[in-house]
Amino acid sequence: MQNRTSIQLANTGFLVVLLVNLLSNHFHWQLPQVVSKALLMPLLVTQLFLAKRNTEEKAWRLVLAGLLASWLGDLFLLKGAEPSFFIAGLLSFLTAHVLYILYYRRYKPSLDQTWFWKHPVISFLVAGYGIAYYAFLLEKLGTMVIPVAIYCMVITIMLLQALACQETVAPSVYRLFVWGAALFVLSDSILAFNKFYMPLEWAGVAIMATYGIAQLLITNGAMANGDRKDDTLPSES
Repeated sequence: MQNRTSIQLANTGFLVVLLVNLLSNHFHWQLPQVVSKALLMPLLVTQLFLAKRNTEEKAWRLVLAGLLASWLGDLFLLKGAEPSFFIAGLLSFLTAHVLYILYYRRYKPSLDQTWFWKHPVISFLVAGYGIAYYAFLLEKLGTMVIPVAIYCMVITIMLLQALACQETVAPSVYRLFVWGAALFVLSDSILAFNKFYMPLEWAGVAIMATYGIAQLLITNGAMANGDRKDDTLPSES
């Protein structure tokens, strides 16, 4: 596994590229914006692969695949004004969220100790947010009613699954997973508001800032996580 210094350097490099993207977005520098956006996910893919390639662990590959799906989504959304590219981007990010759900579920507690029953208020608030936000956008969605409903459901489940890892991963890893998932939800919430409800002047910067940090946190969580095998977790009954 990479040492702390190399991880810090890789994180710094990613943040520099993200900053270039945010500045380019703000000042409408088209070429730097496109290039920096296209580089973000490959940087994280490379970092995760180098950190975990020599381990016997396998679950991190789900996160790697999620980053690659996100990269495709980034490329499609560079032409997001065209409906077909927006749908392709939506499907790419939907795939990424499903892959993250599968990764987080690897660390779910046993059924008799499930996190959701122990934390009903938080579970209700997260699920309630997903439902309420969809209801808020509903009349503006037009032909996107069903695709957005599916997307809202999946990303809400993704956050809930990240929260449910509390009992089976280290606290430092858990914080990375939860903050990463929460920022991903926030990023998609801003994107949906900007596209379907009302355009926001600062939306592009806010979406990319929250999205970039979210992916960085999830990647760092996967690198730090021990990827315990299913057979080491409490058995379900």
